[in-house]
Amino acid sequence: MSAKPWIVCYDISNNKNRNRALYRLRKLCDGRQKSVFECWFTEAELTELYEQLLPLIDEGDSFFCLPVSRSRSVIRLGQAESLLFSDMLLVA
Repeated sequence: MSAKPWIVCYDISNNKNRNRALYRLRKLCDGRQKSVFECWFTEAELTELYEQLLPLIDEGDSFFCLPVSRSRSVIRLGQAESLLFSDMLLVA
């Protein structure tokens, strides 16, 4: 199964849990900010990530894995280049 692009972001209130999530995601993804990452995952890798991060997410926390589709337009603001695709639309 081939890997697909994802945007992963989180809001974890507990410092220890947030640092653990950050460490795991930095090993797997290209970071944009401390809580936003551009990633390529197979279904198995995504499932493994969920299993690793689930114990770190408390009731008031948020964790999102958003699929990125080549068939849809992506609008980006700013100067940073995307690590997912080279054919992004840049709006400045």
